[in-house]
Amino acid sequence: MRTRLVDIATELFARRGIDGVSIAEIAVAAGASKANVMHHFGSKDGLYAACLDVIDAHLHAAVDAAIERGDLQSALEAWAAEYRDDVRLMAYGLLRLPERDGRWALSGPVTRMVDLLGGEDAITTVVDLLGVVTYREMAHGMKIERTVVVGDNSYANADHAKKYRSTAGSQESIDPELEARCMADLERDGYTIIENVFDAEVLAQIKAECEPLFEHPGRNAFEGYRTRRLYSPLDDTRVLDQIAEHPIALALLDQLFEPNYLLSQLQVIDIAPGEAAQAIHVDDSFYPCPRPRPPLGAATIVAIDEFTPDNGATRVIPGSHTWGERYPTDEETAAAIPAVMPAGSMLFFLGTTWHSGGENRSDAPRMAVTAQYCAPWCRPQESFLLSVSRERVASSSEHLQRLLGYSIHPPFMGFVHGMHPRRLLEGVTAG
Repeated sequence: MRTRLVDIATELFARRGIDGVSIAEIAVAAGASKANVMHHFGSKDGLYAACLDVIDAHLHAAVDAAIERGDLQSALEAWAAEYRDDVRLMAYGLLRLPERDGRWALSGPVTRMVDLLGGEDAITTVVDLLGVVTYREMAHGMKIERTVVVGDNSYANADHAKKYRSTAGSQESIDPELEARCMADLERDGYTIIENVFDAEVLAQIKAECEPLFEHPGRNAFEGYRTRRLYSPLDDTRVLDQIAEHPIALALLDQLFEPNYLLSQLQVIDIAPGEAAQAIHVDDSFYPCPRPRPPLGAATIVAIDEFTPDNGATRVIPGSHTWGERYPTDEETAAAIPAVMPAGSMLFFLGTTWHSGGENRSDAPRMAVTAQYCAPWCRPQESFLLSVSRERVASSSEHLQRLLGYSIHPPFMGFVHGMHPRRLLEGVTAG
């Protein structure tokens, strides 16, 4: 029974975290009583520690295999393929858990890996290697796993709305081959480019309607002193709706996040000649969850002007979405790749991918529109419920309404007076 309890607990902790699982749920799933669990482990922390001890043993075996083979990466990949739930708990155990017995959990096999490699950079190499292997398995299929239904916990997953059922995933379908190619790019590189999504007529309309709305250049070096930014333009123009809710973007987001993910921010960015390169960064770093991990956000950048190596094309570091808790080196930053693409194309990248705006060395400005999104339980960067009028929202598509926060993350995150937020739009005159 003890082994079964540890196996069940490892599976549930891996998918929901220690705070998302109760002793009672583990007992029900294992066909045991809560008293039986307490008898074996004393507490949930005790059971969690037992799960980590098993992972520790599996990792020790992987390191022993690496010594025999002389190939650490192959040994870790074999471990990851066999023990996927171990991998999902790796980020918690290695980076987040408090010390146990004066040491970090799982420090034993990690220390052995460092000793096996040797050299000044051994610890960085091990953490990066674990990050790559962990990410591949933890984000298998690039989908954050949804809550596991145990006992009566199906309540937490269900759409309980009676009148306004979720419309997530109901957008126009895209080419399956395109979707598969983009997902493969995202898993490997952390970004993908889809060329010629919007035609010249749409681009001209975007420029014509957004140009008069710009008011002032950037306020700091990160925004760019020679860069104009237009925040929250939805009340002033409808021309950007088609970017925020484009079927390609929504199809990829459907693969990454749970239903009813949110628009985190929408802005128009115009980089003028002479602008310096932006500081390299990741977009979801403000969510205090240790890396490596699946993304909590993602973004599109649509090139209104052609993106070239000279006019400030967004720079990306391929594969950096798998990194652990570290910054790019100067060499890695210098080697970042410009996302060169024709006007009307879309760059889609993960919130964990290191990137930045490029230096504009040309004699013309470079305009783009970026839409950022976040998981449905994460706080958006902009409070669209405040910045966009209800009249405007009432006249928008169900997709945009959902993205702006007029939606529910099961079972009831986002309600207003205990009811679905779309009820606030009832009787509102569309504007």
